[in-house]
Amino acid sequence: MVYVASKNGCFLAFGGGSVTLSELEEAAGKGIETKIFPEFLPDPINLDGKLAQGKTMAEICPIQTKYTKEI
Repeated sequence: MVYVASKNGCFLAFGGGSVTLSELEEAAGKGIETKIFPEFLPDPINLDGKLAQGKTMAEICPIQTKYTKEI
């Protein structure tokens, strides 16, 4: 997605997991404009299931836990 953003000029992150986080940080590191929409959460049933397995919100939703506004 970083390649696509480099052509479009902006990387949009609608929530996301660890892959989105790494791509977001790569885009920001390359000077590509980034916009983060942390209000997008995973499906509540899937989220509850992962939390019940002992995963943390930081593991499941790193975008939401690390960023609360545009970088």
